Amino acid sequence: MFQKYSSGGDGMKVFISVDMEGISGIVDSNQTDRDHKEFEKARAMMAADVNAAIEGILELGHAEVVVSDGHGKMINIEPEALNQAAVLIRGTPKPLSQMAGIDSSFDATIFIG
Repeated sequence: MFQKYSSGGDGMKVFISVDMEGISGIVDSNQTDRDHKEFEKARAMMAADVNAAIEGILELGHAEVVVSDGHGKMINIEPEALNQAAVLIRGTPKPLSQMAGIDSSFDATIFIG
């Protein structure tokens, strides 16, 4: 069952779907493999890319940001590693997979990875 971590907010509402392949620094499939030694570093790079996007959104003004972890088992971003201004949706199974949590209330969608 997926878990949703929330910190609240109002104003512009942005949905971010993130997958590990294609983010900054990911250049080899071993990095995206949970059983490989490079995986923990890749998780940190994934969180850093998402946090950079969140910070950019927040620079534009007050916003509610929802992040859906979409890589593998969808438990890659630790809640403590994510900017606390965002809501994190993680785990499986998730209805709509990488897009779990999106609805017509969002003003924008960003895909990372």
